Amino acid sequence: MFATRSSLYWPLILGFAGLGAVVAFGESTSSSPGERAAAAKPTPMSGLYAGVKPPETSEQAADFVRALEACPNLRGALLAAHWDEIEPEEGKYDFSSLDRCIDLVRKAGKQYKFKVETGIYSPQYIYKAGAVRFDTVIANPNRSNYGDPATIPVPWDPGYQRHFSRLIRAMGQRYASDPHCVAVTLTCANYQSAEMHLPKRPEDMKRWAELGLTPERLLKVYFQYMDEWAAAFPRQLICLHMSKTTDLSGMSDDQFSERIVQYGLEKHADQFALQSNGLNGRKERMDDPGNPIMKYRGRLINGFQSFASFRTPERQGSIEMATLNYVKADAEYWELWGEDGLSSETCRRVQAAVDEAQRLGYESYKHKLIETGRYARAEDDRWSEIIGERKKAKDAGRQDRPTSAPAERLVIERVPSSG
Repeated sequence: MFATRSSLYWPLILGFAGLGAVVAFGESTSSSPGERAAAAKPTPMSGLYAGVKPPETSEQAADFVRALEACPNLRGALLAAHWDEIEPEEGKYDFSSLDRCIDLVRKAGKQYKFKVETGIYSPQYIYKAGAVRFDTVIANPNRSNYGDPATIPVPWDPGYQRHFSRLIRAMGQRYASDPHCVAVTLTCANYQSAEMHLPKRPEDMKRWAELGLTPERLLKVYFQYMDEWAAAFPRQLICLHMSKTTDLSGMSDDQFSERIVQYGLEKHADQFALQSNGLNGRKERMDDPGNPIMKYRGRLINGFQSFASFRTPERQGSIEMATLNYVKADAEYWELWGEDGLSSETCRRVQAAVDEAQRLGYESYKHKLIETGRYARAEDDRWSEIIGERKKAKDAGRQDRPTSAPAERLVIERVPSSG
């Protein structure tokens, strides 16, 4: 899912030029809430999905549809909306870009899943209206805005929640009745993506303590918004993009995620889905039995997003090893980055690997990779070393330039496993 907003990002970043149609809250193209509540159970996600670069011209739109149609193994597309773009002013929604993208996906006969990103993409009006802000600095060296100041809303703040809950209801009224819409992402307490990351530098932890962060308080936010997303989209899957949150006293990352999983199974068993955004083939993973992806496989729908594109093997590894990790977790869907998902050849190779691995089974497929010299050993993975070198280089470079002000839009290289 990537260095700038205009570059490729795994879910579709909205960006059509010249599209009008700003709608006020309450307008809808969907059925009534009663009709939506009577809808059938959600359609399970399965197979391959792709994130895409947003077409900005009619020629690009035609190319996009042709690319989707040329990938028969592709089930659908991943679309992303930034809150501050679809609601730049309180209660005034601009769904034009999202509507246009959805029309193209429908034209190609595909499904779609979307997410609404909050965090640094929250509109400024909420702070002017009194929402509590959390000021920090981008600490991920893989991000192009590394070292820049950033602001997110405090997840349990009533001011933030009032505005975001209204947006969820508006989007449900507009899109929940669309049979092509198969899933939405459980966003509510986020930083730079739809994952569960929150700022976690030492100075951030001090600020969180001042604001009263506890595991139970943050869990309450996730429970509330799982309910709200499920109510607004009763026929769609509600996908949690599992990741580390921040340092939570007395509770590990897996324990925190598992509490959310247990709530999902209890309250929304037909809708809740669990996703990890770090699937790669640099080495064999998923060995921790406490990881909810492994612990709850078979009891809920689970899926993955690629950690990177297969065009960057030092980061993503091989298709075969990624497939081994996919099959080991009994996953049901795989979200590819755009340049992979819209490549008919890469899609064909991924699907062929998955078909073979599922036919042989995990152990036999692993044995085949070992025999043919395609099994990647953990000691050969240099990614942590590369990250360290990258951070040193960026830190040295920042000493030679002044700290920049926050950009109007910061979309950066997608790093699912590190916030």
